Amino acid sequence: MSRLVLAHESRHLRSWLTFNVRQMKTPDSVIASLETGELLPDEVFRSIDLDAVLDRRDSPAFEERWLHAYKEIESTWGRRTELHAHESSLYRLREFAFRRTFTATSGHHDVAASVSDDFDLICKKNLAEIDQPFVDELEAAYRANRFPG
Repeated sequence: MSRLVLAHESRHLRSWLTFNVRQMKTPDSVIASLETGELLPDEVFRSIDLDAVLDRRDSPAFEERWLHAYKEIESTWGRRTELHAHESSLYRLREFAFRRTFTATSGHHDVAASVSDDFDLICKKNLAEIDQPFVDELEAAYRANRFPG
């Protein structure tokens, strides 16, 4: 009986995760969520030690996982030319995320660059429909209004 309940809960969780992934699938949907404060409200950055989080992101464990995901996604992205139609909206997202985060962090360039890079990676993964667990973790952190690191 417990396996049946777990299977049901797993289907429900997968359904919920799929819904949330779709919401961050397009750069425009991410920009809209940033504009409304649904995603990364200013309070996220006020409540943490930004330098400590950046130090964790610079650790070999985090950096290796991030770079592996980046290379995997960029390789797929490069082979699938139909995805290139999204380049201008991805650029707008990167720029908007950077400026929004730069303002929210009172000018912390490294945090703004990290957020911009992360959202680019998340959207590319979702648009290309790539299974990439590390990027799923990044996305889940942002959905929970946490700066991953």
